[in-house]
Amino acid sequence: MYLSNRIIPLAICVALVACRPDPGGQPEYDVPPDEPEWVEGPVPCEEGQKRFSVGIYFDGCPDAGEVTKLQVNNIEAAYWIYDRNDATYTSANDTEDVHEGKRSHKIIHAGLSWWGGGVHLVNGSTVSLLDYDHLYVSLKSSDDAFADVQLKFAYDDDYDDEDDGDAVSVQAGSYGYTNDGEWHDLKIPIDDYSGDEVDFGALNVPFSMTGAGGEEGAILYIDNLFYM
Repeated sequence: MYLSNRIIPLAICVALVACRPDPGGQPEYDVPPDEPEWVEGPVPCEEGQKRFSVGIYFDGCPDAGEVTKLQVNNIEAAYWIYDRNDATYTSANDTEDVHEGKRSHKIIHAGLSWWGGGVHLVNGSTVSLLDYDHLYVSLKSSDDAFADVQLKFAYDDDYDDEDDGDAVSVQAGSYGYTNDGEWHDLKIPIDDYSGDEVDFGALNVPFSMTGAGGEEGAILYIDNLFYM
């Protein structure tokens, strides 16, 4: 499996800064480059709301509501792109097509026979979703490679991309998603995830996605993902 976050030792970073040549010819800004404008999501934040955010997919509630955020920093949790041998997609933040906050998350299909990835707790830790009733997520694609998208939880430390017997999933298409090039806002009852031994009080993969093979370069956007 592949981790999207890389940790660079501070000493190396300091050395690189100290040794690099004077850049010269760099533009000077009277003000910093423009920050992306904040986009209000389809579920406005309100006082008294409690949400759980899985790190990279939700920018938060700056003015109202309470957000518990899982830190995707390779210490608390890590972002894995499956599988062990070949990355099934690449990913990037996108500021041009945003549905909530200042950025969306873009998945770019590698053209293999399937794709998948998600957020995994590390060091044997787990997370509880017992205080939340629904998964909210917004998806957008116009490519055939992303016609069918599975949204998953996993509840066993041995869960991986080769054996998803310890995972439960739903089809995004059952909740309004279609690959028609428009944003679709999904609201999925957590109770719809069924499994004989699902313990929503001890998940080690609170969110992952998989799908079928497709054309290299096909794009899926993800944004506005939280539990409430």
